[in-house]
Amino acid sequence: MSNVYQAPRADLTAKRRAQKDNPITQEMMDNIEQGRFWAKFLGILLYLLMGLLIFAGIVSLFGRPLLPVIMVLAVGAFILFKMGRFLTRYSYHVLELTQTGKADHLVEAQEAFRLYVKWLGVITILTFVLPIVIALFRFI
Repeated sequence: MSNVYQAPRADLTAKRRAQKDNPITQEMMDNIEQGRFWAKFLGILLYLLMGLLIFAGIVSLFGRPLLPVIMVLAVGAFILFKMGRFLTRYSYHVLELTQTGKADHLVEAQEAFRLYVKWLGVITILTFVLPIVIALFRFI
């Protein structure tokens, strides 16, 4: 609840003035800006994990190359790349939104985040459903 005796505050920076035409509130912008940092951090982390999977795949080629292991590593690296790409796209468009104030960047950021959540949901479902299906077929 706001204090009625407190003087109103106005942020007169160019970044905030550019948003007067947009239906985006200051609280929305603050939340989006906080999420941008974490999205970029997790995107970079996913790229690093992708690099480790690629490295593990290359190292496994020098030993006894097992095709299923290499395929799992390649699919895992591809998934990590796509998810990292979605998060870094989200972070980029949020940064552009905060600098320019154009709502078009908000739409692009939401699209990137929607794709990230969609992929995350599919991976989560596969992670839980596949072991159950495999276990059922073992008993049949």
